[in-house]
Amino acid sequence: MHIAAMKLAGPGMTEAQITAEIHKIAIAAGGNISFPIIATKNGQTLHNHYHGNTIKEGDLFLIDAGFENQMCYAGDLSSTIPVSKKFSAEQKEIYQLTLDAHQAAINALGVGFLLEMHT
Repeated sequence: MHIAAMKLAGPGMTEAQITAEIHKIAIAAGGNISFPIIATKNGQTLHNHYHGNTIKEGDLFLIDAGFENQMCYAGDLSSTIPVSKKFSAEQKEIYQLTLDAHQAAINALGVGFLLEMHT
């Protein structure tokens, strides 16, 4: 779902068109979405379900979508992509800072913490 949305997202597309494609893929695979899709150029607005914007060159596009199969297993994945297909220098720097902070948080938790969470 995310890869298809990444390929589809280009200047002139609407958030609604991309959202519809994500939903279509989930249903065609024999399941459904696991929660309402967030697909927006306004990722700074948490849980934004408005899909009325047209994306343009230079925008970043946030996709938060998950698939739920017939056995009720539900996934959840977020992706942020450049509509221009490549990050600008500033976008790349911010993305890398965010990715590094995410990895540092995972590393700080340690293996023992993760094992405790699952037992």
